[in-house]
Amino acid sequence: MRRAVAIVTVGVALAGSVYLASLNLNPHGRFLGCKGVITGFGSTCGSRPAVWEANRAVWQIPVAIVIMALGLATAVVILQPQHS
Repeated sequence: MRRAVAIVTVGVALAGSVYLASLNLNPHGRFLGCKGVITGFGSTCGSRPAVWEANRAVWQIPVAIVIMALGLATAVVILQPQHS
């Protein structure tokens, strides 16, 4: 029974990781000006610099790796023998 739970846990983690990592990954971000207008590099909004809008690949791949690592770690814990 414990082995089945471990297999399901890894399967769910793997499916979630693959799904998250494969969603519309865009290798480019963009600069946004003060009012959301796309501007060039080095643009400023008064005294502060323009905002860099990160793309999905910046966070999706690391989160997918963490989900998979947590799934594998959970499976290892589940498969550990019980000490009485």
